[in-house]
Amino acid sequence: MKDGPSGRYRRTWPQRFVLLGCVGLIGASLYTASTVETVYDDVSSIQRIWVPADVLTDRTNVDPGEPRNILLVGTTENDGIDSGDDLLAGRGNALLADAIMVLRVEPDTGQAYVMSINRDIYVPSIRGKINGAVQFGGIGGLVKVVKEFLDIPIDDFMIVNFSGFRKVVDQLGGVPVYFPYEA
Repeated sequence: MKDGPSGRYRRTWPQRFVLLGCVGLIGASLYTASTVETVYDDVSSIQRIWVPADVLTDRTNVDPGEPRNILLVGTTENDGIDSGDDLLAGRGNALLADAIMVLRVEPDTGQAYVMSINRDIYVPSIRGKINGAVQFGGIGGLVKVVKEFLDIPIDDFMIVNFSGFRKVVDQLGGVPVYFPYEA
């Protein structure tokens, strides 16, 4: 529409709303693409660990509402930590499972339960402590030992090493520790 003596075209209000909507749609699309890329980068950086097919429970014919058991393992592996870091002072190089837990998720009730396994429990099948199973058989060996020891299926597992644990603590802003007396 021409407006005034100069003969310039001016946008009507409906045209302005359509233009503003298009700009908003482009902005939202760029934001969504950026978010998807960030999530993809984070997920693709997760290290995948191969274990033999017979280690984990076969879930192909299981009802989705059935409970799942997930093995959570915190290891002494120190990849990603500088060799001069104080965190490594006095530590050996043996790969052990410092923390072993089984997370049971009950989809029907929406509840989850965690059971911690004492790392010093003697396991006859390996003739040693349960935390040593990962040193000799890798994560697959530990999964097999836990399955046999507790007589439960293990559907999946997650491992966090020392470096990952440090990153979690840093993301939380540190963990305060209080002592009733001076150290």
